[in-house]
Amino acid sequence: MNDDANSDILVDANDTWSNCGDWEDTDEAPIQCPFCPEVILNDCFNHFKKAHEFDYHSIKRQLKLDFYQMIKLVNYTRTVKCTMEQVIQTNEWNDDKYLAPVLPDDPLLYAFEDDDEEIEQDELTVLRNQMQQLLQQNMELKEGFEKYKTMVEKTFLPDSEPIEKLKNDVDGYYFDSYTGTDIHETMLKDTVRTEGYRDFIYGNKLYFKDKIVLDVGCGTGILSMFAAKAGAKKVYAVDNSQVIVRAREIVKENGLDHIITFFQGKIEEIELPSKGYFLLFEGMLDSVLVARDKWLQPDGMMAPSRTDILFAAVDDENWLNDNINFWNDVYGFKMSIMKNDVYTNGQYTIVPKDGINSNSFVLSKIETKTVTVKNLDFVTDFELDVSRDGTIYAFCGWFDTYFEKEGCESVFFSTGPFTKATHWVQTLFNLHSPLKVQKGDKIVGKFHVSKSQTNYRELDVKIDYALGSESFSQKFKVA
Repeated sequence: MNDDANSDILVDANDTWSNCGDWEDTDEAPIQCPFCPEVILNDCFNHFKKAHEFDYHSIKRQLKLDFYQMIKLVNYTRTVKCTMEQVIQTNEWNDDKYLAPVLPDDPLLYAFEDDDEEIEQDELTVLRNQMQQLLQQNMELKEGFEKYKTMVEKTFLPDSEPIEKLKNDVDGYYFDSYTGTDIHETMLKDTVRTEGYRDFIYGNKLYFKDKIVLDVGCGTGILSMFAAKAGAKKVYAVDNSQVIVRAREIVKENGLDHIITFFQGKIEEIELPSKGYFLLFEGMLDSVLVARDKWLQPDGMMAPSRTDILFAAVDDENWLNDNINFWNDVYGFKMSIMKNDVYTNGQYTIVPKDGINSNSFVLSKIETKTVTVKNLDFVTDFELDVSRDGTIYAFCGWFDTYFEKEGCESVFFSTGPFTKATHWVQTLFNLHSPLKVQKGDKIVGKFHVSKSQTNYRELDVKIDYALGSESFSQKFKVA
Protein backbone atom coordinates (compact mmCIF):
# COMPACT_ATOMS: atom_id res chain seq x y z
CA MET A 1 0.00 0.00 0.00
CA ASN A 2 1.38 3.45 -0.93
CA ASP A 3 2.41 5.85 1.83
CA ASP A 4 0.72 9.17 1.15
CA ALA A 5 -0.26 12.34 2.98
CA ASN A 6 -3.02 10.48 4.75
CA SER A 7 -0.89 7.72 6.21
CA ASP A 8 -0.33 9.36 9.62
CA ILE A 9 -3.31 11.30 10.99
CA LEU A 10 -3.47 12.50 14.59
CA VAL A 11 -7.00 13.34 15.69
CA ASP A 12 -7.78 15.21 18.92
CA ALA A 13 -10.07 13.01 20.96
CA ASN A 14 -12.20 16.08 21.80
CA ASP A 15 -12.50 17.11 18.16
CA THR A 16 -15.83 16.48 16.45
CA TRP A 17 -17.02 16.82 12.90
CA SER A 18 -19.30 19.70 13.92
CA ASN A 19 -16.62 21.81 15.61
CA CYS A 20 -15.70 24.58 13.18
CA GLY A 21 -13.34 26.46 15.56
CA ASP A 22 -12.51 29.97 14.44
CA TRP A 23 -13.64 29.50 10.85
CA GLU A 24 -15.98 32.05 9.35
CA ASP A 25 -18.03 31.83 6.17
CA THR A 26 -17.73 34.34 3.43
CA ASP A 27 -20.89 36.30 2.69
CA GLU A 28 -19.46 38.25 -0.21
CA ALA A 29 -21.33 36.19 -2.81
CA PRO A 30 -23.80 33.30 -2.94
CA ILE A 31 -22.10 29.92 -3.03
CA GLN A 32 -23.21 26.99 -5.13
CA CYS A 33 -23.17 23.86 -2.97
CA PRO A 34 -20.72 21.24 -4.35
CA PHE A 35 -23.03 18.42 -3.29
CA CYS A 36 -26.53 19.56 -4.30
CA PRO A 37 -28.23 22.16 -6.54
CA GLU A 38 -28.82 24.58 -3.64
CA VAL A 39 -27.26 28.06 -3.70
CA ILE A 40 -26.37 29.26 -0.17
CA LEU A 41 -26.41 32.94 0.76
CA ASN A 42 -25.19 32.64 4.36
CA ASP A 43 -23.40 30.10 6.54
CA CYS A 44 -22.62 27.69 3.72
CA PHE A 45 -20.36 25.56 5.90
CA ASN A 46 -23.22 24.88 8.27
CA HIS A 47 -25.25 23.69 5.27
CA PHE A 48 -22.40 21.41 4.14
CA LYS A 49 -22.21 19.81 7.60
CA LYS A 50 -25.91 19.44 8.30
CA ALA A 51 -27.15 18.51 4.84
CA HIS A 52 -24.15 16.51 3.61
CA GLU A 53 -22.05 15.66 6.71
CA PHE A 54 -19.05 17.31 5.09
CA ASP A 55 -16.77 19.65 7.08
CA TYR A 56 -14.03 21.34 5.04
CA HIS A 57 -12.54 22.95 8.14
CA SER A 58 -12.19 19.70 10.01
CA ILE A 59 -10.46 18.11 7.01
CA LYS A 60 -8.13 21.11 6.74
CA ARG A 61 -7.13 20.78 10.41
CA GLN A 62 -6.69 17.02 10.35
CA LEU A 63 -4.65 16.90 7.14
CA LYS A 64 -2.91 20.26 7.81
CA LEU A 65 -3.79 21.55 4.34
CA ASP A 66 -2.42 24.78 2.94
CA PHE A 67 -4.27 27.31 0.79
CA TYR A 68 -3.49 25.59 -2.51
CA GLN A 69 -4.47 22.18 -1.19
CA MET A 70 -7.81 23.64 -0.10
CA ILE A 71 -8.31 24.94 -3.65
CA LYS A 72 -7.67 21.41 -4.93
CA LEU A 73 -10.06 19.96 -2.34
CA VAL A 74 -12.89 22.33 -3.28
CA ASN A 75 -12.47 21.67 -7.01
CA TYR A 76 -12.22 17.93 -6.34
CA THR A 77 -15.49 17.90 -4.36
CA ARG A 78 -17.15 19.86 -7.14
CA THR A 79 -15.94 17.21 -9.61
CA VAL A 80 -16.29 14.00 -7.58
CA LYS A 81 -19.29 13.68 -5.30
CA CYS A 82 -17.47 12.14 -2.33
CA THR A 83 -17.75 11.77 1.44
CA MET A 84 -15.38 13.06 4.12
CA GLU A 85 -14.13 9.56 4.74
CA GLN A 86 -13.24 9.11 1.07
CA VAL A 87 -11.28 12.36 1.09
CA ILE A 88 -9.38 11.41 4.24
CA GLN A 89 -8.62 7.90 3.01
CA THR A 90 -7.45 8.84 -0.49
CA ASN A 91 -5.00 11.30 -1.98
CA GLU A 92 -6.76 11.58 -5.34
CA TRP A 93 -7.90 15.13 -4.60
CA ASN A 94 -4.27 16.34 -4.15
CA ASP A 95 -3.60 16.41 -7.90
CA ASP A 96 -2.46 19.65 -9.54
CA LYS A 97 -5.20 19.31 -12.14
CA TYR A 98 -7.66 20.33 -9.42
CA LEU A 99 -6.01 23.77 -9.18
CA ALA A 100 -8.09 24.71 -12.23
CA PRO A 101 -11.44 26.09 -10.97
CA VAL A 102 -14.56 24.12 -11.79
CA LEU A 103 -16.73 27.25 -11.45
CA PRO A 104 -15.57 30.66 -12.71
CA ASP A 105 -14.95 33.11 -9.81
CA ASP A 106 -15.94 30.44 -7.30
CA PRO A 107 -16.27 32.31 -3.94
CA LEU A 108 -15.81 29.05 -2.04
CA LEU A 109 -12.17 29.02 -3.20
CA TYR A 110 -11.57 32.24 -1.22
CA ALA A 111 -13.38 31.12 1.92
CA PHE A 112 -10.37 29.62 3.69
CA GLU A 113 -7.72 31.55 5.58
CA ASP A 114 -4.58 30.29 7.21
CA ASP A 115 -4.90 29.38 10.93
CA ASP A 116 -1.49 30.60 12.01
CA GLU A 117 -0.93 33.84 10.12
CA GLU A 118 -3.24 36.16 8.27
CA ILE A 119 -2.73 36.55 4.54
CA GLU A 120 -1.63 40.08 3.70
CA GLN A 121 -3.83 42.04 1.32
CA ASP A 122 -1.09 42.26 -1.31
CA GLU A 123 -0.56 38.53 -1.17
CA LEU A 124 -4.29 37.99 -1.46
CA THR A 125 -4.31 40.18 -4.56
CA VAL A 126 -1.53 38.05 -6.06
CA LEU A 127 -3.50 34.94 -5.28
CA ARG A 128 -6.63 36.39 -6.89
CA ASN A 129 -4.58 37.19 -10.00
CA GLN A 130 -3.33 33.63 -10.01
CA MET A 131 -6.92 32.48 -9.73
CA GLN A 132 -7.80 34.56 -12.79
CA GLN A 133 -4.95 32.88 -14.64
CA LEU A 134 -6.28 29.51 -13.54
CA LEU A 135 -9.70 30.50 -14.81
CA GLN A 136 -8.16 31.23 -18.20
CA GLN A 137 -6.32 27.90 -18.10
CA ASN A 138 -9.59 26.23 -17.22
CA MET A 139 -11.23 27.71 -20.33
CA GLU A 140 -8.33 26.44 -22.41
CA LEU A 141 -8.64 23.01 -20.79
CA LYS A 142 -12.34 22.94 -21.65
CA GLU A 143 -11.58 23.81 -25.26
CA GLY A 144 -8.92 21.11 -25.34
CA PHE A 145 -11.33 18.62 -23.83
CA GLU A 146 -13.92 19.38 -26.50
CA LYS A 147 -11.32 18.71 -29.17
CA TYR A 148 -10.29 15.50 -27.43
CA LYS A 149 -13.92 14.39 -27.13
CA THR A 150 -14.42 14.93 -30.83
CA MET A 151 -11.31 12.88 -31.53
CA VAL A 152 -12.51 10.00 -29.32
CA GLU A 153 -15.93 10.02 -30.98
CA LYS A 154 -14.22 9.52 -34.31
CA THR A 155 -12.00 6.64 -33.20
CA PHE A 156 -14.58 4.16 -34.45
CA LEU A 157 -14.46 5.62 -37.98
CA PRO A 158 -11.91 3.75 -40.11
CA ASP A 159 -8.87 5.55 -41.51
CA SER A 160 -9.77 8.83 -39.81
CA GLU A 161 -7.11 11.37 -38.86
CA PRO A 162 -8.13 11.39 -35.15
CA ILE A 163 -7.34 7.66 -34.94
CA GLU A 164 -3.79 8.35 -36.04
CA LYS A 165 -3.46 11.12 -33.44
CA LEU A 166 -4.71 8.82 -30.71
CA LYS A 167 -2.34 6.06 -31.83
CA ASN A 168 0.55 8.54 -31.69
CA ASP A 169 -0.37 9.43 -28.10
CA VAL A 170 -0.53 5.74 -27.15
CA ASP A 171 2.77 5.05 -28.90
CA GLY A 172 4.38 7.99 -27.11
CA TYR A 173 3.55 6.54 -23.70
CA TYR A 174 4.58 3.06 -24.83
CA PHE A 175 7.99 3.99 -26.24
CA ASP A 176 8.75 6.44 -23.40
CA SER A 177 8.45 3.52 -20.98
CA TYR A 178 11.51 1.96 -22.66
CA THR A 179 13.70 5.03 -22.24
CA GLY A 180 14.69 4.48 -18.59
CA THR A 181 17.47 2.26 -17.29
CA ASP A 182 15.38 0.11 -14.94
CA ILE A 183 13.37 -1.78 -17.54
CA HIS A 184 16.49 -2.68 -19.54
CA GLU A 185 18.36 -3.76 -16.43
CA THR A 186 15.42 -6.03 -15.57
CA MET A 187 15.42 -7.60 -19.04
CA LEU A 188 19.21 -8.07 -19.14
CA LYS A 189 19.19 -9.71 -15.70
CA ASP A 190 16.45 -12.06 -16.89
CA THR A 191 18.81 -14.93 -17.65
CA VAL A 192 16.08 -17.16 -19.08
CA ARG A 193 15.27 -14.60 -21.75
CA THR A 194 18.78 -13.25 -22.45
CA GLU A 195 20.62 -16.58 -22.38
CA GLY A 196 17.87 -18.17 -24.50
CA TYR A 197 18.54 -15.69 -27.31
CA ARG A 198 22.31 -15.90 -26.78
CA ASP A 199 22.36 -19.71 -26.87
CA PHE A 200 20.35 -19.81 -30.09
CA ILE A 201 22.53 -17.22 -31.80
CA TYR A 202 25.90 -18.54 -30.61
CA GLY A 203 24.78 -22.14 -31.16
CA ASN A 204 24.14 -21.41 -34.84
CA LYS A 205 27.10 -19.25 -35.84
CA LEU A 206 27.46 -20.99 -39.18
CA TYR A 207 23.94 -19.94 -40.07
CA PHE A 208 24.54 -16.33 -38.96
CA LYS A 209 27.89 -16.00 -40.76
CA ASP A 210 27.82 -13.23 -43.41
CA LYS A 211 24.06 -12.75 -43.06
CA ILE A 212 22.08 -9.50 -42.67
CA VAL A 213 20.12 -9.34 -39.41
CA LEU A 214 17.29 -6.99 -38.40
CA ASP A 215 16.80 -6.45 -34.65
CA VAL A 216 13.33 -4.97 -34.03
CA GLY A 217 13.02 -3.19 -30.69
CA CYS A 218 16.76 -3.41 -30.06
CA GLY A 219 16.80 -1.64 -26.67
CA THR A 220 20.39 -1.61 -25.37
CA GLY A 221 21.51 -3.61 -28.42
CA ILE A 222 22.37 -6.87 -26.63
CA LEU A 223 20.78 -9.10 -29.30
CA SER A 224 22.41 -7.08 -32.06
CA MET A 225 25.81 -7.59 -30.42
CA PHE A 226 25.15 -11.33 -30.07
CA ALA A 227 24.41 -11.46 -33.81
CA ALA A 228 27.52 -9.42 -34.67
CA LYS A 229 29.70 -11.69 -32.54
CA ALA A 230 28.13 -14.72 -34.25
CA GLY A 231 29.45 -13.49 -37.60
CA ALA A 232 26.64 -11.42 -39.09
CA LYS A 233 27.82 -9.25 -41.97
CA LYS A 234 25.45 -6.44 -41.05
CA VAL A 235 22.97 -5.81 -38.26
CA TYR A 236 20.25 -3.17 -38.53
CA ALA A 237 19.02 -2.28 -35.03
CA VAL A 238 15.71 -0.40 -34.79
CA ASP A 239 14.08 1.24 -31.77
CA ASN A 240 11.70 4.16 -31.34
CA SER A 241 12.71 5.08 -27.79
CA GLN A 242 15.55 7.34 -26.66
CA VAL A 243 17.47 4.35 -25.29
CA ILE A 244 18.86 3.98 -28.82
CA VAL A 245 21.18 6.95 -28.10
CA ARG A 246 22.85 4.96 -25.34
CA ALA A 247 22.76 1.77 -27.42
CA ARG A 248 24.93 3.47 -30.05
CA GLU A 249 27.50 4.32 -27.37
CA ILE A 250 27.39 0.76 -26.00
CA VAL A 251 28.01 -0.73 -29.44
CA LYS A 252 30.84 1.73 -30.09
CA GLU A 253 32.38 0.93 -26.69
CA ASN A 254 32.43 -2.74 -27.68
CA GLY A 255 33.96 -2.10 -31.09
CA LEU A 256 30.98 -3.35 -33.09
CA ASP A 257 29.80 -0.07 -34.64
CA HIS A 258 31.22 -1.09 -38.02
CA ILE A 259 28.71 -3.98 -38.12
CA ILE A 260 25.68 -2.60 -36.27
CA THR A 261 23.76 0.36 -37.71
CA PHE A 262 20.98 1.99 -35.71
CA PHE A 263 17.72 3.43 -36.98
CA GLN A 264 15.49 5.40 -34.61
CA GLY A 265 11.80 5.38 -35.49
CA LYS A 266 8.80 3.12 -35.91
CA ILE A 267 9.57 0.00 -37.88
CA GLU A 268 6.49 0.71 -40.01
CA GLU A 269 7.93 4.07 -41.14
CA ILE A 270 11.70 3.66 -41.56
CA GLU A 271 13.50 2.58 -44.70
CA LEU A 272 16.35 0.05 -44.66
CA PRO A 273 19.07 -0.41 -47.29
CA SER A 274 18.38 -4.08 -48.01
CA LYS A 275 16.53 -7.25 -47.11
CA GLY A 276 17.92 -9.67 -44.51
CA TYR A 277 18.03 -13.31 -43.51
CA PHE A 278 17.24 -12.95 -39.81
CA LEU A 279 14.62 -11.06 -37.86
CA LEU A 280 15.29 -10.84 -34.11
CA PHE A 281 12.54 -9.43 -31.95
CA GLU A 282 10.80 -9.31 -28.59
CA GLY A 283 7.17 -8.21 -28.31
CA MET A 284 5.53 -5.64 -30.60
CA LEU A 285 4.43 -8.51 -32.82
CA ASP A 286 2.26 -6.37 -35.11
CA SER A 287 5.27 -4.21 -35.96
CA VAL A 288 7.46 -7.27 -36.37
CA LEU A 289 5.07 -8.72 -38.95
CA VAL A 290 5.26 -5.48 -40.92
CA ALA A 291 9.07 -5.75 -40.85
CA ARG A 292 8.91 -9.42 -41.85
CA ASP A 293 6.76 -8.72 -44.90
CA LYS A 294 8.90 -5.75 -45.99
CA TRP A 295 12.44 -7.02 -45.48
CA LEU A 296 12.82 -10.73 -44.69
CA GLN A 297 14.24 -12.88 -47.47
CA PRO A 298 11.97 -15.77 -48.58
CA ASP A 299 14.41 -18.28 -47.06
CA GLY A 300 15.09 -16.10 -44.02
CA MET A 301 14.51 -16.96 -40.36
CA MET A 302 12.32 -15.46 -37.64
CA ALA A 303 13.73 -15.68 -34.13
CA PRO A 304 11.85 -16.81 -32.18
CA SER A 305 10.14 -19.02 -34.72
CA ARG A 306 7.11 -19.96 -32.61
CA THR A 307 5.33 -18.83 -29.49
CA ASP A 308 2.66 -20.88 -27.70
CA ILE A 309 0.14 -19.19 -25.41
CA LEU A 310 -0.82 -21.46 -22.51
CA PHE A 311 -3.54 -21.44 -19.89
CA ALA A 312 -4.21 -23.20 -16.56
CA ALA A 313 -6.37 -23.06 -13.44
CA VAL A 314 -5.03 -21.61 -10.17
CA ASP A 315 -6.02 -22.31 -6.56
CA ASP A 316 -3.32 -20.21 -4.84
CA GLU A 317 -5.05 -19.09 -1.64
CA ASN A 318 -2.03 -17.01 -0.58
CA TRP A 319 -2.49 -14.72 -3.62
CA LEU A 320 -6.18 -14.40 -2.76
CA ASN A 321 -5.41 -13.35 0.82
CA ASP A 322 -2.49 -11.05 -0.02
CA ASN A 323 -4.09 -9.21 -2.93
CA ILE A 324 -7.86 -9.49 -2.61
CA ASN A 325 -8.96 -10.37 0.93
CA PHE A 326 -6.39 -7.86 2.21
CA TRP A 327 -8.77 -5.02 1.29
CA ASN A 328 -11.53 -6.43 3.49
CA ASP A 329 -9.77 -5.19 6.64
CA VAL A 330 -7.08 -2.52 6.36
CA TYR A 331 -6.24 -1.52 9.93
CA GLY A 332 -9.89 -2.00 10.82
CA PHE A 333 -11.31 -0.27 7.72
CA LYS A 334 -13.05 -1.79 4.70
CA MET A 335 -11.62 -0.78 1.31
CA SER A 336 -13.61 -3.06 -0.97
CA ILE A 337 -13.46 -0.62 -3.89
CA MET A 338 -9.72 -1.26 -4.16
CA LYS A 339 -10.45 -4.84 -5.24
CA ASN A 340 -12.13 -3.77 -8.47
CA ASP A 341 -8.95 -3.70 -10.56
CA VAL A 342 -7.96 -7.26 -9.73
CA TYR A 343 -11.21 -8.51 -11.25
CA THR A 344 -11.14 -6.35 -14.40
CA ASN A 345 -7.44 -6.17 -15.32
CA GLY A 346 -4.99 -8.98 -15.91
CA GLN A 347 -2.53 -9.06 -13.00
CA TYR A 348 1.18 -9.60 -13.60
CA THR A 349 2.67 -11.83 -10.92
CA ILE A 350 4.70 -14.96 -10.25
CA VAL A 351 2.38 -17.90 -9.69
CA PRO A 352 4.01 -20.70 -7.64
CA LYS A 353 4.00 -24.02 -9.46
CA ASP A 354 2.07 -25.66 -6.62
CA GLY A 355 -0.65 -23.05 -7.15
CA ILE A 356 -1.50 -24.58 -10.55
CA ASN A 357 -4.40 -27.01 -10.27
CA SER A 358 -4.94 -28.35 -13.79
CA ASN A 359 -3.18 -29.35 -16.97
CA SER A 360 -1.64 -26.65 -19.18
CA PHE A 361 -3.82 -25.96 -22.20
CA VAL A 362 -2.39 -24.42 -25.39
CA LEU A 363 -4.71 -21.60 -26.45
CA SER A 364 -2.76 -20.61 -29.56
CA LYS A 365 0.36 -21.56 -31.51
CA ILE A 366 1.84 -18.52 -33.23
CA GLU A 367 4.15 -19.43 -36.11
CA THR A 368 5.99 -16.14 -36.61
CA LYS A 369 6.99 -16.90 -40.21
CA THR A 370 3.37 -17.23 -41.39
CA VAL A 371 1.03 -15.62 -38.83
CA THR A 372 -0.91 -12.51 -39.87
CA VAL A 373 -2.04 -9.59 -37.72
CA LYS A 374 -5.62 -10.78 -38.14
CA ASN A 375 -4.67 -14.17 -36.62
CA LEU A 376 -3.62 -12.45 -33.37
CA ASP A 377 -7.30 -11.94 -32.47
CA PHE A 378 -8.80 -15.34 -31.73
CA VAL A 379 -11.44 -17.36 -29.90
CA THR A 380 -10.41 -20.77 -28.56
CA ASP A 381 -12.33 -23.51 -26.78
CA PHE A 382 -10.44 -24.85 -23.77
CA GLU A 383 -10.77 -27.79 -21.41
CA LEU A 384 -8.89 -28.03 -18.11
CA ASP A 385 -8.64 -31.24 -16.07
CA VAL A 386 -8.52 -30.48 -12.35
CA SER A 387 -5.56 -32.11 -10.58
CA ARG A 388 -6.78 -32.10 -6.96
CA ASP A 389 -9.63 -31.05 -4.67
CA GLY A 390 -9.69 -27.32 -4.02
CA THR A 391 -11.10 -23.96 -5.09
CA ILE A 392 -10.17 -22.33 -8.39
CA TYR A 393 -9.72 -18.61 -7.74
CA ALA A 394 -8.12 -17.61 -11.05
CA PHE A 395 -6.82 -18.63 -14.44
CA CYS A 396 -3.19 -18.13 -15.37
CA GLY A 397 -1.65 -17.38 -18.77
CA TRP A 398 1.92 -17.43 -20.05
CA PHE A 399 3.88 -18.16 -23.21
CA ASP A 400 6.53 -20.65 -24.31
CA THR A 401 9.11 -19.57 -26.88
CA TYR A 402 10.79 -21.74 -29.53
CA PHE A 403 13.82 -21.05 -31.73
CA GLU A 404 13.64 -23.73 -34.41
CA LYS A 405 14.87 -24.17 -37.97
CA GLU A 406 15.91 -27.25 -39.87
CA GLY A 407 19.67 -27.63 -39.70
CA CYS A 408 19.97 -25.33 -36.70
CA GLU A 409 20.39 -26.02 -33.00
CA SER A 410 17.01 -25.48 -31.32
CA VAL A 411 16.47 -23.47 -28.14
CA PHE A 412 13.36 -23.27 -25.95
CA PHE A 413 12.37 -21.25 -22.91
CA SER A 414 9.17 -20.79 -20.96
CA THR A 415 7.72 -17.86 -19.04
CA GLY A 416 5.41 -20.20 -17.13
CA PRO A 417 5.19 -21.11 -13.45
CA PHE A 418 7.10 -24.41 -13.77
CA THR A 419 10.49 -22.89 -14.65
CA LYS A 420 12.77 -20.13 -13.44
CA ALA A 421 10.88 -16.83 -13.26
CA THR A 422 11.35 -14.29 -16.06
CA HIS A 423 10.67 -10.56 -16.20
CA TRP A 424 7.49 -11.39 -18.12
CA VAL A 425 6.16 -13.34 -15.06
CA GLN A 426 2.60 -14.67 -15.62
CA THR A 427 -0.78 -13.03 -16.25
CA LEU A 428 -3.45 -13.83 -13.69
CA PHE A 429 -7.19 -13.55 -14.37
CA ASN A 430 -8.97 -13.44 -11.00
CA LEU A 431 -12.48 -14.88 -10.93
CA HIS A 432 -15.51 -13.13 -9.46
CA SER A 433 -17.06 -16.57 -9.11
CA PRO A 434 -14.50 -19.11 -7.79
CA LEU A 435 -15.10 -22.77 -8.51
CA LYS A 436 -15.17 -25.47 -5.84
CA VAL A 437 -13.59 -28.44 -7.58
CA GLN A 438 -12.67 -32.07 -7.05
CA LYS A 439 -9.90 -34.06 -8.67
CA GLY A 440 -10.97 -35.14 -12.14
CA ASP A 441 -13.45 -32.30 -12.69
CA LYS A 442 -13.38 -30.60 -16.08
CA ILE A 443 -13.56 -26.85 -16.49
CA VAL A 444 -14.59 -25.98 -20.04
CA GLY A 445 -15.02 -22.67 -21.81
CA LYS A 446 -13.99 -20.19 -24.48
CA PHE A 447 -11.10 -17.76 -24.39
CA HIS A 448 -11.67 -14.60 -26.46
CA VAL A 449 -8.86 -12.11 -27.15
CA SER A 450 -8.82 -9.04 -29.39
CA LYS A 451 -7.10 -5.68 -29.60
CA SER A 452 -8.76 -2.94 -27.60
CA GLN A 453 -10.74 -0.47 -29.69
CA THR A 454 -9.54 2.43 -27.51
CA ASN A 455 -5.84 1.47 -27.21
CA TYR A 456 -4.43 -0.83 -29.85
CA ARG A 457 -1.54 -1.78 -27.56
CA GLU A 458 -3.98 -3.25 -25.03
CA LEU A 459 -5.98 -6.48 -25.27
CA ASP A 460 -9.62 -7.13 -24.47
CA VAL A 461 -10.04 -10.60 -23.01
CA LYS A 462 -13.28 -12.42 -22.26
CA ILE A 463 -13.30 -15.79 -20.52
CA ASP A 464 -16.45 -17.92 -20.60
CA TYR A 465 -16.06 -20.84 -18.20
CA ALA A 466 -18.26 -23.59 -16.80
CA LEU A 467 -18.14 -26.41 -14.29
CA GLY A 468 -20.98 -28.87 -14.64
CA SER A 469 -24.22 -26.93 -14.93
CA GLU A 470 -22.73 -23.67 -13.62
CA SER A 471 -21.46 -21.21 -16.22
CA PHE A 472 -19.89 -17.75 -15.93
CA SER A 473 -18.37 -15.03 -18.09
CA GLN A 474 -15.85 -12.33 -17.19
CA LYS A 475 -14.04 -9.55 -19.10
CA PHE A 476 -10.50 -8.24 -18.56
CA LYS A 477 -8.14 -5.60 -19.88
CA VAL A 478 -4.54 -6.68 -20.47
CA ALA A 479 -2.10 -3.80 -20.94
